[in-house]
Amino acid sequence: MDSNTDTAKFSRAMTLLEYLASPQEYKPWKKLKKVIVAHLAKSKTGYHALCERFRELTSKEDATGTQIGLRTLVVHHGRRLQDVVPGQREREKLFSEIRTSCFSVLRDLVQMAEMTRDELNEHRKSLLAAIGVSSELE
Repeated sequence: MDSNTDTAKFSRAMTLLEYLASPQEYKPWKKLKKVIVAHLAKSKTGYHALCERFRELTSKEDATGTQIGLRTLVVHHGRRLQDVVPGQREREKLFSEIRTSCFSVLRDLVQMAEMTRDELNEHRKSLLAAIGVSSELE
């Protein structure tokens, strides 16, 4: 979370989340968000709210089909985070949210360091099943 610009900080933080969810291969955010949210959600309602929030953070279109997802706007459209999220307070809140997500996933991964990749995937599925969410993680 230490970069010269908020745009670089945001890009690096989102890249860290991508890596934490799938360190061995590229996967689209549509699949990654389920893995990340498995570590964060405490209920089925919370799961769906977090999935929607990650759509906003990554790739989402508004009712007119215009891209409003922050990551897509910054990474693929070349926009500066300051232009997409103009308020300093809103950016600080955004970074706090992303930092909390990174910390939660990292904390869980450290606690499960002895698990194999398959065991970790099964654990993530069980976290989702415990809150009543289909455990289809790819």
